Amino acid sequence: MGFDLPPNDERFRVSMKALIRNAAGDTLFIKESGSDWILPGGGLIPGELPEQGLKRELREELGITDFRIVEIVGVESFYAEWRSTWVLWIIARVELRVGATLGCGVDVGDARYISASQLKPAADVSYELAKKWALAA
Repeated sequence: MGFDLPPNDERFRVSMKALIRNAAGDTLFIKESGSDWILPGGGLIPGELPEQGLKRELREELGITDFRIVEIVGVESFYAEWRSTWVLWIIARVELRVGATLGCGVDVGDARYISASQLKPAADVSYELAKKWALAA
C-alpha cells in the first residue's frame, strides 16, 4: 500500500547549511532577495548526497569551490510558512582554503562576515536559527 507524490511535491525539505568563520570568529552570512541574513547553503536536489549539495550551493551562492567540510555540528527542524513545508537543516562547519575569494552568485545580494554582537532580533525563523549557530561556541 502506498501513494505516489508529484516530483516537485516538498512535504519536507532537507537543506545543507555552512557555518563558516573567519580568523576573528565572525560568521559568514548571505542575504538573498527579500530575506534576512542567513547561513549559506540550501536544499538538496532529490538523489543528491548532502556533501554534493553543500558543494553545489556554495559554488552557486558564493562562487567558492576551495573549502573543506570539517564536521556536522547540528541539525534543526522548523516549519517554513513561506514554503508551506517542514525544513530540516543539516549544519556543517566549513573551512575555506587560504586565499579563497567570495562572490555573490545566484539570488545572493550580499555576503559578509558578521560578528555575533551585530545580530539583531528578527521574526524570520531562518535568521534566528542562523543567529543561534553564529553565537554557538
